[in-house]
Amino acid sequence: MRNGGVIGLDYSAADGYAFCSGSPFLPNDCGAVIDPRKTCCFTGHRSDKLPNGDELEILRERLFVAVLEMIGRGVDTFITGMAEGFDLIAAETVVNFYARPCLRLVCAVPYFGQIGEMKTAENRQRYQSLLRAAAYKVCFFEKFSPKAYRVRNQFMVNYSSHLIGFMNGNSSRSGTGQTIRMAQRAGLDIRLITPDELIRD
Repeated sequence: MRNGGVIGLDYSAADGYAFCSGSPFLPNDCGAVIDPRKTCCFTGHRSDKLPNGDELEILRERLFVAVLEMIGRGVDTFITGMAEGFDLIAAETVVNFYARPCLRLVCAVPYFGQIGEMKTAENRQRYQSLLRAAAYKVCFFEKFSPKAYRVRNQFMVNYSSHLIGFMNGNSSRSGTGQTIRMAQRAGLDIRLITPDELIRD
């Protein structure tokens, strides 16, 4: 749904979530809050597929620069899928920019209970903190469904004009690869951080 229009959220669902009932689109009759022209989404791997040590720190640096560049291009809204790993790091990067006026984080939660996928108490706390920091929370299914992540990924692409991602070389069949292909088909501007960029000069 990248028609240049401004799209809104309906907070009729419990606990401040906009509930999409299995659809990758928001209700048409709600208030205007998301402008796809000024929105960027994130996609990347879970923690077990991310680099460690110095390479992870470089990834954080590259992500910081990519977000800063998007802000410089007029992006004011960022959508994260809230999975453990790159999604949480990306969301935290956005929150670190909150001193700038009018920046917003949208948490796209595939199903209620996703927090149960967090493998550590620290990551559960990070997850909850990001939900509290988010301007908007969107959920697609009441409980886990095999379609939950695909619908969430399509939602992020539908409501964005830009994508920042990280994908290693052997993950084209992953959810990250799926989201990147969706973004390519939709004509999004894509900034993909690659493993080759994680080497210090």
